[in-house]
Amino acid sequence: MLMVTVVLLALAAGARELIPLIRKRLFKDAAVCGALSLAAITCAGVAASGKVLPSPLQMIFVLFKPLRLLMSSLFPPA
Repeated sequence: MLMVTVVLLALAAGARELIPLIRKRLFKDAAVCGALSLAAITCAGVAASGKVLPSPLQMIFVLFKPLRLLMSSLFPPA
């Protein structure tokens, strides 16, 4: 029941933002807003279901490790 409520509230908030953009014929902005709203609804639904998600910080560590190693080799600590 909680998940249904969360998803319905997120859909209502997304529609509230999308409708004025479509009326003003800002289709690119509406597409971006719709994609971000869909991502938010998905994350809210997963969070409401009680599933444990990995930390986004771990992904940042993985992505920036090669850059950190490169900078360490170019500029060794004194």
